[in-house]
Amino acid sequence: MAWILQPSIVEASGNYIKWRLKCTSDASALAATDILSETYMPRDMKTKIQGLTYMRMKIDPKGVDATNLETTLDVTLSDSEGDALYTSTGNSASVISWHDLSTDIAAYPTIFERLYVTFNDLGAASNDFYLYFICWKENA
Repeated sequence: MAWILQPSIVEASGNYIKWRLKCTSDASALAATDILSETYMPRDMKTKIQGLTYMRMKIDPKGVDATNLETTLDVTLSDSEGDALYTSTGNSASVISWHDLSTDIAAYPTIFERLYVTFNDLGAASNDFYLYFICWKENA
């Protein structure tokens, strides 16, 4: 079984858009994967989130069975060139955590054509967890 990644827009208000990535592990690490590719993201959703400024990320491990985990959650977000935009390691498998996406590069990243995500091996298959992204859309 391969990792399952399912994006969806959760809500929008004014210039803010919040979208979610449901992640289901397969008992191995996830190598850098472009979550904006047509493999994972419908084209109509991609056009809504391209060009947004990514401000906050929430890691919600509510679906993770902590008793089956061998480790904590590690997340890396990378840009089109494969350069890390944000890395967070040691996240709890039982507590929601919020992350300021400007801390690694001293600016809120804008996502264009690709957004790669990398996860560590969670130690067990079928663990679900969620990443939520709160983004800002500039007026054109």
